[in-house]
Amino acid sequence: MSEREWPDVDPGAAGLHAEWYAANAQAGRLTIQRCGECRQWRHPSRYRCAECHGAVRSFEVIDPAGRVVNHTVTHRPLHPSFAAVVPYAIAVVELDEGPRMLVVVRSDHPDALLPGARVEIEVSERGVPHALLTGSSVRE
Repeated sequence: MSEREWPDVDPGAAGLHAEWYAANAQAGRLTIQRCGECRQWRHPSRYRCAECHGAVRSFEVIDPAGRVVNHTVTHRPLHPSFAAVVPYAIAVVELDEGPRMLVVVRSDHPDALLPGARVEIEVSERGVPHALLTGSSVRE
């Protein structure tokens, strides 16, 4: 768990992305869009399913556990609100149920993060996801 004070920035999203943040905030947990016809997980959200081309969709709660596939460490904030927490890691996380997503990893040691590190995705009050390390996930 990070000791740093992380900002909860309004994502300023529109369309399906805004719907996703709202679904996360309402559930208080991570949701991912799911096809209502073939049940395929879809992230990022889309108006039509890439598998069956169906238009029926919903945002469903998903198990937030996953692993880091790859990451980069950011030393310059992408948003002024993150200036106090640089450096921080941005990672591609593969959830145990299959979907991959890009998230900020809240860690005090982002340079020591290892591929394969176990994480759990949490969401802020605004529905913005972030990853927290679980177990031994960094270089000693």
